[in-house]
This record gives sequence, C-alpha cells and structure tokens, in this order.
Amino acid sequence: MTRSLRNLLSGALLGGGVLCASAGWAEVTPDQLFQAWVDAAPALGGQLTARAVAREDRLVLDDLTLTAPTGARLKLGTVTLQRGAAGGVDILLPDRFEVTLDARPDRPQPGPKRLVFLVAAPEFVGHVRGIGPGDAGYTLTAPSLSVTLDRVQPAPPAPQHVGLTLALADLALDWQQAQTTAGAGATGRLTLGTLHGDFSYLLTDGPDPAGEGQMALDVSDLAIGLEAFLTPAMAGPHPPDLGQDFAAFVAEAGAGLLIDLRGDAAALALSGQITPTGKVEVTFAADGAEAGGMVRLAEARMDHASWLGPGSLSIGLRDPGVPGWQYGLAWQDYRSGFGASFADPTADSPWNLLFRLSGLSLSPELWADLDPQGALPRDPASVVLDLSGLYALDPVVLTPGWAPAPGEALPMRSLTFELNQFLLDALGADLAATGGISLDFSATTGPGALPGAAPKTTGRMDILTRGAAGLVDRLGRTGLVGDSEISSLRFLLLMLGRAGAQPDTLETTLEFRGGHTILNGQRLD
Repeated sequence: MTRSLRNLLSGALLGGGVLCASAGWAEVTPDQLFQAWVDAAPALGGQLTARAVAREDRLVLDDLTLTAPTGARLKLGTVTLQRGAAGGVDILLPDRFEVTLDARPDRPQPGPKRLVFLVAAPEFVGHVRGIGPGDAGYTLTAPSLSVTLDRVQPAPPAPQHVGLTLALADLALDWQQAQTTAGAGATGRLTLGTLHGDFSYLLTDGPDPAGEGQMALDVSDLAIGLEAFLTPAMAGPHPPDLGQDFAAFVAEAGAGLLIDLRGDAAALALSGQITPTGKVEVTFAADGAEAGGMVRLAEARMDHASWLGPGSLSIGLRDPGVPGWQYGLAWQDYRSGFGASFADPTADSPWNLLFRLSGLSLSPELWADLDPQGALPRDPASVVLDLSGLYALDPVVLTPGWAPAPGEALPMRSLTFELNQFLLDALGADLAATGGISLDFSATTGPGALPGAAPKTTGRMDILTRGAAGLVDRLGRTGLVGDSEISSLRFLLLMLGRAGAQPDTLETTLEFRGGHTILNGQRLD
C-alpha cells in the first residue's frame, strides 16, 4: 500500500477521532464540530476561519473561508450549526447562497482574480451524529442542488465569456465510523440520481476569436460505496508505511486490513465542440451504460474489476478550407479484472486475469479511410483473454523493511498460468488458444543467480486459426499491403501452422520441454 493511500484511509477513518479523542466527547456540540473543522483544515493544506456567533442552541458561521498557503481563498458564506432534536448537530444552509473563489494574490499570469458561484440547495439536510473515534457519523441529503458561475471579476471584455452550470438531483451521502480495541472501521456511500453539467467559453485575441468551446456531461444513477477496516497497528499513532515494507503489508493484510471501494453508474455521456482557432471545429461525443469499477483488499487477497456496457465514441472535424471528417467506434461490452492472493506470497498462491471486449465496430467514415476498396469484412470484432495460475515470490520480499525500488518488479520464484480462453475475432478471421505454461525462476534470483539467465519454461499451447489465408488475400486487395509483404505473410502461415480438417484452418502446437522450444514437433533451438 502506498504512503498516500495509507494516509488517505487513516485520515478518513480517524480524522474526527484523532481530533477529538483527548476531549472524550460523548456527543458533539456545534462549538466542538466547528473546532474539529478548524483543526482538520491544515491536513487539507489550508486554514479555516469564520466569524462565529453563538445564539442559544446554534452557532452561526459568517464568511466561512478556507485559505491556502498561497493566499488563494474559498469562501462559503454563512453556515449554521444547530443542536439536533435527537442529538448531534444539524448543518443548515440557506436555500440560495454564494461561493467565492479568489486566486492567489501574487498570481503572475493575467486572468480572473475572483469567481463567484451561485448555489441553490433547497431542502438540504446535513447531520453530524458524532466526531469521536468510537462513534462518528455524517449524513447529507439534497433533493436538488445547482451550481452556476454567476460572475467573473474583473469581468472579461465583451464578447468574451465563461459559463458553468451543474445540476444534481437526489444527492445523498452517508458516512459511519467506529473504533474499538479490534481496530477502526468505516462505511460510506454516495448516491446521485442525475447530474447534468454545461461548460462554455469564448476567448478573443484582438478582433478574431482565439477559442470557443461547449461541453456537456450527464450521469445517472451513480453509486459509490466504501467499506474499510484498519487493523490496530494501522489505526495506532504510528502506523507502518505499507508502501515501504512489503512484509508489513502482508502481515497487516492477514490481520484483517480491509478496503472495499466500488462504484457504478447506469449511464454516462459526454459531448461538446471546441474551436481553438476560430475556424477549425472539433466535435466529440461519448456515451456508455452500466459503467463501474471496484477495488477490494480483504482476507489477504486483492481484486480489481472494471466494466462498461454498450457505448460509443465519436470525434469529428469541420474546417471551411478542407473536407471535414467524422470518425467513431462503438462496443457492446467491456470487462477487465485482476485478482491475487498473498496470504503467503512465497508459496504457490492463486492469481487470475481477465480482459474482454466484444462487439467493437467502426463507423462507415472510418472504414472508408482504412479500406476504401471495401475488401475487408466489417463485422464487429471481439477479443477475450482469460488467465489463471499460481505464483511464488522470492523469500527476500518478506525481509523486514524490504520494498521494491521504483520501477522494479517483485522477484519471482515461480509462475504458472492456464490459458482458460483466448479468442481474437476480427476482419473475417479468428484465433483461439488454450494451454498452460510454467516458469521456474530459481536460476535468475537468489545468491546463485546466473547473469542473463532465463527462467526454465515448460508447458504447451494449442492454437486454432480460422480464415487466416482468406484474410491475407483480402489485405492484398485493399492495396494497403505490398506484394512482398503478402508473400511473407503467406510463408509465415505455412511455418506456424498445419492445415486443419476444415477449409482455411491452421492448427499450431507450441511446446516447451527439456529446455527446448518445439513448434509443431520441430525444435526451434
């Protein structure tokens, strides 16, 4: 685990607890919550100030401002902290208020010195149950929230302008944390019904436009969840730096360290146009469904996955002086993932890898440029790679304080993989492969390592290719590949494969045994 990730988790889970542990508060009050914010500001690289006025059971914070060391300031206006009816503190905001962002005073380059945003947050509800390490909770809900760039100071000369609008619906945030002798845990969830954003700008250079652009972003049904647990060592005052000690990372993972972060959205869309010179216009659009990803570290195992449902991407150019173009691609499904166990990374430990992209298709305009003769099939393409196996690291990795140098790979003792599925289907041909390979690195690591030694390789791969000869013929008809290259490709096919039982099929067997590489029964070394 890197230092930044460790700091992020420690701060997220324990920030309120570290700030308030000495007081031992059973229930947070408005004064204590504001003081906790003030104390936490330096961790964000700034200083928080406000004109605080106490009124019965509430604390009114006027001109609440976060100032960075550079002098840049973010002013939130008025925030009211009030004792909740059922305990804790309610956070109250006006239905409409301004947020001001001031640039650093010594900013050398020309540009705006102040941006003023208008925020509308009717029916906003915020509640803090506690900020102590043993019982902390935060909830925020906003049925609707909008942010608009209201003005720029100094105002740009006409007709220059910059515009920004964000509109959110059904925003909800929930964060709960607790600390016991067993460690510190937290759960968080952010949900968002819809988000729509618009950004536009027009810049001029003398009498001519220097740049103009419009962009729009749409997101629907966004959900981000986090579950985390820090072991007693990680939750203590002097946690180990897991990015600098691999053995400590393995030990803490085995002791129950947990990170589970995942997010998904029902749909994503981004579109816009940019005119950087006043003449050339670039348009772009991207959309997809069921986008998401996850990272999980639990039970001495790490897993990662990402996915994207049906979507498309397009980009175009329009210029009065040259013919315009519009290119695009679309896909049906994308999935990727990786997982590995490291309960004992020096023993045989399982791992897996998946990459799948299906239904990839190109726009007619792009095909017209790539294959003007129309010789190539234009069916959607797909690729699948599904691997699993075992690995073992060199025991040096468990030496206390050992960590890989920047750019250095973990030293391996052995590695095996099974090719559960490999499929490449494109341009009227397809290739499928299965098999397994074992790599023994004993001659490349450790005290007796031989300079330049290669790992001992054993195993076998079986490959079936369909339509390869026909694809070579079609490539020749496109005119994009010369006659000599076509002849070389045909010769390569004869070298790599044997004719299969079906027309235009090739069967290939690649073996590694006895220190030799054997292709279709013939030694290559």
